[in-house]
Amino acid sequence: MRARGFTLVEMLVAIAVMAVVALLGWRAIDGMQRGRDINRDHAAGLQRLQAATGQWTADLDALIDTGEIRPIEFDGQVLRLTRNDALQSRLDSEGLRVVAWARRDGPGGSRWMRWQSEPLRSREALARAWQAGGDWGRGGQAAEGVVDLLPLTDWQIYFHRGGSWTNPQSAIGNEAAAAPPAAGTPPRDDAVVNDAAPPVSDEAPPARAGSVPASATPDGVRLVLDLGPGLPQGGRLRIDWVRPTLEAGR
Repeated sequence: MRARGFTLVEMLVAIAVMAVVALLGWRAIDGMQRGRDINRDHAAGLQRLQAATGQWTADLDALIDTGEIRPIEFDGQVLRLTRNDALQSRLDSEGLRVVAWARRDGPGGSRWMRWQSEPLRSREALARAWQAGGDWGRGGQAAEGVVDLLPLTDWQIYFHRGGSWTNPQSAIGNEAAAAPPAAGTPPRDDAVVNDAAPPVSDEAPPARAGSVPASATPDGVRLVLDLGPGLPQGGRLRIDWVRPTLEAGR
């Protein structure tokens, strides 16, 4: 008696079942791969965001009032500040830096960027770096010192002065900082008000005491970021910084 084999219909059914099983298995593997890629991109975006905001906080923590210019200023486009050199401690620092933060438009869209100067030791170099930071933030080019941080749709800055959050360009809560120096104030021999700040040489004429009062440093700085579409974490982010030397109860 001859053995009976599979019919053509049975073979076609078996092949169809195997194809369905293979397709389901491939979709499961593809889903796992996509999930891993999404998690990796999310972690990378979060790391970039943490690095950028960490640098922002570090710059504010290292803020130095030189007495020559305002320690921090925001003109609506670029935020500039003077800070201690991160490569040295406040006790043995031989220079300071000017740092600028701005939202710059480029081929890839709007970006949040940071620029910093070389270490500075003279009034003349400080003035040049302050101007260079402003020019760069308003669209100028910089040879070096620029870091592209994040895609950014918009950003806002508020200063805490006089017990409330205000526009940095507003005179509210900033009357003392805007006041002219007192008449008859003797010229200064030193270039830096803060004892912890680095010395500055006498290449330029000395400034007068009181030209940039201590109140020029706000009690707090509020940063509001509207994150761009290139980040897994979208939406609005708010970061509040409080001056470390702020007295309790203020």
